[in-house]
Amino acid sequence: PTAAAPHKESEIERRFVQQIRAAGLPEPEREYYHISGRDFRLDFAWPTIKLGVEVQGMADRIKGKFHADMEKRILAQMNGWLVMEISGDMVRHDTAIAWLVILMGQRK
Repeated sequence: PTAAAPHKESEIERRFVQQIRAAGLPEPEREYYHISGRDFRLDFAWPTIKLGVEVQGMADRIKGKFHADMEKRILAQMNGWLVMEISGDMVRHDTAIAWLVILMGQRK
């Protein structure tokens, strides 16, 4: 893949990493290229079980990334990935981590 601009971790992403560690889950890969030959990355990934998490913010919709995000989701599914898309509110209210614990249990 081509080199992309460095990713700046958001406050929500930092909080989610803390929740992952507090839950005793395995450390995720960050900014993981999950589609061979494509410049698509997952915010958080567990490649051995093909589970990913994308933190969605308003910038993803405002910057015109909507169609690229749809393509990314479909290609991930076609390659056996389960990708959970979460919002800041889901992280703040512990919903995202609760769902991740359940999905990790199902993907083992």
